[in-house]
Amino acid sequence: MSAVRELNIKPSCTRELFGFPSKLMQQLWEKVNMLLQNPLPDGKLKKKIKSRKNLYRLRIGDYRVFYTFGDRWVCLLGIRPRKEEYKNIPSYKKPFEIPAEMEFDDEDFSEEPVCNPDFNHWHMKSTNKAGTPLPYRITREWLEELKVPPGYHEVLINCKTEEELLDLTIPEDIILRVLENQLHPNLDEVIQQPDLAVLDTRDLIKYKEGDLIGFLLRLDTEQEKLTDWALKGPTLIKGGPGTGKSTIALYRIRSILGTEVRSGENCPKILFTTYTNALIKFSVQLLEQLVGDKAKHVTVATADKVARDIVLKRLKDVKIADYRKQKEVLEQLRESLFKDSLNLRSDFLLEEFNWVIEGQNIKTLEQYLKSNRAGRGLALRASVRKTIWDLYNALITKLNEEELYTFGQIRIMALEMVREGTYGEKFDYVLIDEAQDLSPVSLSLLVEICKSKEGIFLAADAGQSIYSRGFSWSDVNEKLCFKGRVRRLKRNYRSTREISRAATAFLQGNKTGNEKVNADICVHSGPKPVLRGYKSKEEQWQIATFFIREMSKFLRLKTCSAAVLTPRNDLGYEAAEAMTKLGLPSALMKGHELRLDSTEVKVLTMHSAKGLEFPIVVIIGLHDGIIPRLPDDLQEEERDEEISSFRRLLYVSMTRAMRGLLVLYPEDAPSIFVNDLTSDYWNT
Repeated sequence: MSAVRELNIKPSCTRELFGFPSKLMQQLWEKVNMLLQNPLPDGKLKKKIKSRKNLYRLRIGDYRVFYTFGDRWVCLLGIRPRKEEYKNIPSYKKPFEIPAEMEFDDEDFSEEPVCNPDFNHWHMKSTNKAGTPLPYRITREWLEELKVPPGYHEVLINCKTEEELLDLTIPEDIILRVLENQLHPNLDEVIQQPDLAVLDTRDLIKYKEGDLIGFLLRLDTEQEKLTDWALKGPTLIKGGPGTGKSTIALYRIRSILGTEVRSGENCPKILFTTYTNALIKFSVQLLEQLVGDKAKHVTVATADKVARDIVLKRLKDVKIADYRKQKEVLEQLRESLFKDSLNLRSDFLLEEFNWVIEGQNIKTLEQYLKSNRAGRGLALRASVRKTIWDLYNALITKLNEEELYTFGQIRIMALEMVREGTYGEKFDYVLIDEAQDLSPVSLSLLVEICKSKEGIFLAADAGQSIYSRGFSWSDVNEKLCFKGRVRRLKRNYRSTREISRAATAFLQGNKTGNEKVNADICVHSGPKPVLRGYKSKEEQWQIATFFIREMSKFLRLKTCSAAVLTPRNDLGYEAAEAMTKLGLPSALMKGHELRLDSTEVKVLTMHSAKGLEFPIVVIIGLHDGIIPRLPDDLQEEERDEEISSFRRLLYVSMTRAMRGLLVLYPEDAPSIFVNDLTSDYWNT
């Protein structure tokens, strides 16, 4: 694509692409290319909208393409039929509020609540049983043009109202596609959406035909500078949730590949590590879109998969002892060999093994006695450390007899193989996302499999870290000395200003992590997050269900775009069952079972939600004794660290929310954290 300007597109416009006639797509491609050469109005094909600043429209048959432009870019805002050209729908709706007092009974809850911004007092009864009629009749031919699979045609054709459409149990992306082409959003609202980068105008056709997964977030000026800044590392970019750290890492890969090719070098080998398995496939597809065939030179994997693959070069099979198995064996050993010798909890001991002994690759008792236990909270006497060391070795011996290994052992074996030279395959560049959540051994392994420290890039957020333990980067590995190669991102593209302020204020209520967390500049704004107490479990589920339904209608999203986050699986099962009985299909999904495209509300543990985002989030479990969970035998020093750890966990959970956040707590036994939720930032 030879163009003076780059092409951007708004998310709602990508869905309107599906409603644009296929027979005109070639013409769209050609005329958009023309816009990139010269977007100025000519009085014929291109006209300025007189009533709007910097808003233009391009004529293509009976359709109008609305756009805006700058010196270096053109952004497509919407693609509308001619009769929709100046139609101003929908207008902005004031966000709803959950009433302070709600009366529930079976009759009331059997009817759909409706988001009505004019209500001063909220009732559960619907005031519009007929619903809001759709502007156009849904036909089979129209659905075929939208590339909707035939299996969904019948249920869609039967929909006559917005409510019926939103209540369908079919994939959310199909609902959004239909909805965006029925109810074109107001262009003033569209302008507030983030920009997506179109790398080639032919990708518009590929996207409509289903051959392209999506478009990357367009980088702003601040982010764009970092894509090729300090490519000779080690380099560190810090940023809060939603600031685009991962996206910048992908763009840096393109810059690296481009620089190497221009210098006449062969394509370098690159490793990109991302936090969860759910993000692996998505990252691979975006890389293929970003760098084309050169994506084959990039390995995308989690840090633990990298470690396991290295160890498999030595061992034919590697069986991992999960946390439950380790705890079971540990408690058997404590009962049979170490009875009454330690008053520390098994959970504390397992974390000591994972983070301190295995996490720092400690080999001897002498090393353990001198080890850095910063952030562990509880100081341990030498005699206690000796008992812990003996217990750890007994645990490892027992597991290894069953041919089981801890992940900590796997990481250590991989690191030693690399350092000894028995594993020689190394990368020219290693880009590490969410670096703050890796143990020292994991991080060192990723550093060591890079041929030179100049190829190392880290993206991190200490304030977001659940497992922050007070280490500096150079403590972890001497190669991680950044010296002027550190930058911080401040623009938050995920959460609204109101959600970000509330979450940051909560985190700053206590010294958490090893650096101050500042509120980010947020692109979006919306309603305040809601903090609400409940008198009974039944009321808890009713309020949660009400919030998800009403916020979904306000955002014009399906309810399955919501997530309920819980500190424990048993509470998650209870939530999913209760909300399903109330007519809101919900399912508990463990980390490896997560199905983001399912038609149910996703119920996840707070740990499983790390790295994910949802338009609507409900947080439960703020019950005294659950979050923070502080056992009776907890020592005072350990108590402070546990509280800080749970505070970070709750902060991470809050920042998963993009537009709507509800936090629930029992009025008769609230968590100690409820008092730390500043009322000025919350709808209480």
